[in-house]
Amino acid sequence: MKTFFLVLLLVVLLGVILPFAYFYWRFHQSPAKLWTSRLFRLREELFARRRVLMAGASEPASALRQLADDYFKTYLSGLPTTALVGRPGIGPGTAEKLRQVGLKSVADLRGFVFESVPGIGPTKGAELRTALAAVVEECRSKFDAGACREGQDFRAAAAMWSAERQRKEQADLTEAKAIDETLGVLTPLFRVAESVTFGAFLTRQPSGVPEAVLAAPLPIVHIPELPAPPAPVIPTPPPVAVSAPAFARKSPTPVVLPPRPTEPKPVASKDLFEDMLSAAISAVEAIPQTPTVEPVGLAKMKALARFGLMVSKSDGRITQAERMAVREYLEHKFGGDPVLIRHIDVTMEEVGKAIPNEADAVAGVLGAVAEGERLEVYAWVELIADATGKRNTKETELLGRLRGVLAPSLASRVSDDAGSSKPDPLQGRLAPIDPRALLDIAADTELSVELIRRRYALLSEKLDPAKAAAMGAEFAKLAVDKRAALTAAAEELLKPFGEPLEKPDAPVSSEMRHNPDLDDAFGM
Repeated sequence: MKTFFLVLLLVVLLGVILPFAYFYWRFHQSPAKLWTSRLFRLREELFARRRVLMAGASEPASALRQLADDYFKTYLSGLPTTALVGRPGIGPGTAEKLRQVGLKSVADLRGFVFESVPGIGPTKGAELRTALAAVVEECRSKFDAGACREGQDFRAAAAMWSAERQRKEQADLTEAKAIDETLGVLTPLFRVAESVTFGAFLTRQPSGVPEAVLAAPLPIVHIPELPAPPAPVIPTPPPVAVSAPAFARKSPTPVVLPPRPTEPKPVASKDLFEDMLSAAISAVEAIPQTPTVEPVGLAKMKALARFGLMVSKSDGRITQAERMAVREYLEHKFGGDPVLIRHIDVTMEEVGKAIPNEADAVAGVLGAVAEGERLEVYAWVELIADATGKRNTKETELLGRLRGVLAPSLASRVSDDAGSSKPDPLQGRLAPIDPRALLDIAADTELSVELIRRRYALLSEKLDPAKAAAMGAEFAKLAVDKRAALTAAAEELLKPFGEPLEKPDAPVSSEMRHNPDLDDAFGM
């Protein structure tokens, strides 16, 4: 009996559920329900797309900071560890120890524990960290000022990034507006779709959706095409003058080849080829050769490089310390020019392949530098000779000859009695010049307080009297005089701004270096 009732109950349930499931399936297969499902699915897709557009409407500015960090790291990766040589306590031997453990660039040194290198203790490690911080600070100044290739590349990339960001924001807002308009068109259809229910289907009530609506496709989002954005103004570095062979030089003069015959010559095909080749060669040779134009100041840089390397090789070999002394002086003289600074390493390599003799090098430097600069050039010569320690006989003899050519007043002073009251020839060496020129700021560069302070800090650090004192009292006094001239020049340029030379209460921050000039340029 119990089994009978269970079977009867199962039959009743199946009799109810199966018809219900059948009609429910029929409802979902009806044209009205299929249309309603498509409509609601479209609404969800539009809402989801709009949320994505609004979430990405404003990209965080940290992307630009990360871009700057990446380019700056690339810049540091191109600087060898020998860039630290010449800093207090850092010599070629220390740089060689770092190279032997795999530290090849300044980028590799950042964050490295120097005490882990054999032969480097806590004192030397502290000196290395101090030297590294100074080098990185100088590199940051050059990078921010666009005085290096990576700094110029970053400016170009930042301009493109800013333009692309604005274009994307405008496109996202336009698409979001088009979605809102489409949702507005679909709102009446949503109300109609809400009346399509299973209960209405069972009671055979009309769906309320006209046949024309069921047959028509659903509206789509029409996004208006935006006008093509103007090409961003990207500062490109001036072209480097490179000599090219005659056949590689471009000219607006077209190369005229003889017309191709309509019918090939059956016998004289080889003669035809030779005639065409001869005509092409003649046309190429007739192209006028455009002479390359060197940047202003490059000839002077080459003359100084030849002279400095000649002095370095006076004892038969050129040490790394002497080469660094030559390069640092060239960077001091031409580092403020974003064009010439890119030629320093190329010039050093080019001159190093064919170092002139003493007579040619002296004649070249006398023709390149002004008379007022010759005493400075002689002081640089002594720095080169002392770069590797005590002078040898050949270096002493060379300095004696160069002293008579470049610094005759100093030569006569050396020959005088020690108690002579003759005035110091180094006095007046820093003759009054344009403050911009003294701080290596181009005449067409817009001045700012941060730029003036940055150039002053970079140049005055190189003239530390404590460093110059190791070379002798004359060099220490020379450094003091030039540092005083730099201070006077910086204060003169800061007068119109009403700002002091030293920035008061400058906060220390671990974030990316603040540079108002770059911020204004890129709208940050």
